[in-house]
Amino acid sequence: AMLAVLAFEKNDCPRAIRHLEGAGPEPLQNPLLRWQYGGCLFQTDRLADAAAQFRALLAQADRDPVRYNLALVEFQQNRPAEAISLLQP
Repeated sequence: AMLAVLAFEKNDCPRAIRHLEGAGPEPLQNPLLRWQYGGCLFQTDRLADAAAQFRALLAQADRDPVRYNLALVEFQQNRPAEAISLLQP
């Protein structure tokens, strides 16, 4: 998981994803790692996976940046109604 953070800081999303996916589910309990993972999934066009990560984060804590990123993912997936609905609160 630490290698994933270092890769994320170097903007090397493919490597960060590989390290996080190889680390098992436990590191994703950390909201920062889940945020970084979701961001990298988005950058590498794994939109459905990114949405799942941002939804999990939103379930942990309803925060505007998470809500915004999830709305952005929904919009990129051609679901503007869902994106608008997410941004309403």
